[in-house]
Amino acid sequence: MKPAGYVSAAVGKWGQLPLGPGEFGFDEYLKFAGSGVYWNTQEKGKTYVVNGETKTLRDREYMPDVMHQFATDFITKHRDTPFYLYYSLSHVHAEILPTPDSAPGSKDVYADNVAYMDKLVGKLVPNWIA
Repeated sequence: MKPAGYVSAAVGKWGQLPLGPGEFGFDEYLKFAGSGVYWNTQEKGKTYVVNGETKTLRDREYMPDVMHQFATDFITKHRDTPFYLYYSLSHVHAEILPTPDSAPGSKDVYADNVAYMDKLVGKLVPNWIA
């Protein structure tokens, strides 16, 4: 895509491949430990990587929100140029955990996750409309 003038970014599920997004030619990327690893209270959830730099997931910070902010920042920065964004939401791909919007003791955490993904997509759409 670079020869055609596109800038690219990857955020989301990636762990199935031995090489990272940077090695596959993405200009920017956010990589985290895996689906279902969204809180720093989880062993694999303490850090994530942005463009090769390890970052610390803060207390009460939700990885899908960090991913979403990365995606919206990328769109905002490149909205006037050709770009490709690989944004793979993964809420319902692995261990299903409560979201920040889940009610205490929620009986349907799967539905909570689907609703949270829908909320993030709804927040993303206005970035495409100018």
